[in-house]
Amino acid sequence: MPDPIGLLGALRASQKRLAALVGDLGESELERPSYDDAWNVADVLSHLGSQAEIFGLFVDAGLEGREPPKEAFGPIWGAWNAKAPAAQAADSLAADAAFLERFEAIDTERLARFELSFFGMEIDDAGMLGMGLGEHALHIWDV
Repeated sequence: MPDPIGLLGALRASQKRLAALVGDLGESELERPSYDDAWNVADVLSHLGSQAEIFGLFVDAGLEGREPPKEAFGPIWGAWNAKAPAAQAADSLAADAAFLERFEAIDTERLARFELSFFGMEIDDAGMLGMGLGEHALHIWDV
């Protein structure tokens, strides 16, 4: 079984790497194509920012023993897509850091009880962090 503390450390390292890669990019650099054919760099960051916000909903649901509010996903994506590229970048890094800080603040006893039913899967704390790490690994490559 994966170690959630190790996964959290890996996700924190990935977040720091992303911040170092994009923290100083200007508007024209944010609008350049990413390795994802459909997105520019700002779009990738918008996706990661909205994902961090949605993963926050997953954390609430998992800690409270309920399903995440899937109806909230569309409005979250819409709000992120409506932002200007510079805001997508800055807000993405802030949302990503806030998600990690929130997860790090959960005491280990409570975290061990984390359970999330999502798309037919049962996800524990390590599974949640693994999903986040997978998103990071894939989309840092896109940048």
